Amino acid sequence: MSEPLSQIVLMGDYQALSNSNKSGIIHGCCKPVDYVLEYVIDPFKEKLLGKAEITVKNTCPHSINEISLLLNKGLRITSSNHEYSQNPYTITVPSMDKKGIIVNHIVIKLPRALYPNNVARIIVVFEGRIEGYQDVFPYIKDRIDKDYILIRPDAFSYPIVSDPDFNQLIANLPRQRFTYKLTAKIPYGYVAATLGELVSKKTDDGYTVYVFKEGSRIGE
Repeated sequence: MSEPLSQIVLMGDYQALSNSNKSGIIHGCCKPVDYVLEYVIDPFKEKLLGKAEITVKNTCPHSINEISLLLNKGLRITSSNHEYSQNPYTITVPSMDKKGIIVNHIVIKLPRALYPNNVARIIVVFEGRIEGYQDVFPYIKDRIDKDYILIRPDAFSYPIVSDPDFNQLIANLPRQRFTYKLTAKIPYGYVAATLGELVSKKTDDGYTVYVFKEGSRIGE
């Protein structure tokens, strides 16, 4: 596990996005096929440091140049890069289709066109507090504190490959199929659990590092 995530420097240009509908994932062109997630969870500061390596595939008949991601409104991206180069990226904070769901919308600009059926691996680093969406969906009470920790895709707690389109998200998210590896570092005394298989567990210097992996594609 890379240490520490917070020291990774900002890469790419930070700029305002004038039209958030120009991303390469429009019409569901971009599909995730693998996630490698690293979390450092601090329940006392109520903070999450995260790194996501996402392998995406272009499933459309034309090339794309951008990848659209959604992230929890309380998290902020601190760096972005492609496996071969640094990536400029843009961020807006839109409300999704007037549903009152506020998210960070990140558009990653690829260094070259991603052709049909080809894959690209992007890396994003993020940090902050997970904020719930109880005002829209009462069951989404995800958060991190010393008494309660819940981290789920329902609250966009890792970068979700999608446009900020509620109908598209609801239609596509349940059908996404991908493999994953999750590493979670938490203070000793807390226990991590997921739907995946526990690969390893190691305690050192007051922290426990859990590694989970899904051997087959989620949903299969």
